[in-house]
Amino acid sequence: MNQEQKKKYLSIKEMGQRRGVSSKTLRYYDEIQLIIPDIDENNNYRYYTKDQIQDIITTKKLKNAGLKLNEIRDYLQKN
Repeated sequence: MNQEQKKKYLSIKEMGQRRGVSSKTLRYYDEIQLIIPDIDENNNYRYYTKDQIQDIITTKKLKNAGLKLNEIRDYLQKN
């Protein structure tokens, strides 16, 4: 991924800071295929699209409402 492409993405740190989610949580969400980032093949870093910010917001709201992560994953995949 070149520098121009990286401008369209947020690093795992940037995403976490913007949405108040730890890097550990974001890695777990990737592991369970809840929110899947793009991976830079050169360095294996995770990069999130700006559209995925909304997925984080939705996940937090649904989690606070009592839904389980597998239910949230199903919801996100349908919408």
